[in-house]
Amino acid sequence: MRTIAIITAAGIVLGVALAFVLHALRKPARTPTLLPCSAEWLHLAPTVGLDPTGKVAQVGFTAPGPAHCGTFGTTRTMQIEVASADGKQLVKRSRPAGPLPGSEVVTAFAGRVSVPALKLCKARQPLRFTVTVVGLTASGNSRMHFAEGRCFLG
Repeated sequence: MRTIAIITAAGIVLGVALAFVLHALRKPARTPTLLPCSAEWLHLAPTVGLDPTGKVAQVGFTAPGPAHCGTFGTTRTMQIEVASADGKQLVKRSRPAGPLPGSEVVTAFAGRVSVPALKLCKARQPLRFTVTVVGLTASGNSRMHFAEGRCFLG
């Protein structure tokens, strides 16, 4: 009985030692490198639209993806800013949007906020739209005008 116990203990010790040796000699597993996303790679762009009445503007962004890149921002927050041609800030809003930080972008994503259109239409044109999401920023210009009691794009 004692011989069986000694053989079993020796087998366990040798097995553990062999496992440590194999672990030390094994090459690290190769993981695919996830490149950081850029605004250009995601095709990140600000968007603006109007509801059918022309009284509410939908200001946001689109990122058509898939880009197969990693988001390395610190928060999942979208920030929208709209400024008039003379630099006056008309809108500054933020809310959760976009993929989680540290995740791979494999699908399109978008976000928007609703703002009163009248303030934008009557501001000095062209308007400057800036969006920041997952640590990336994109901006663009657009014109809006007021006629017949409502706002129009263009």
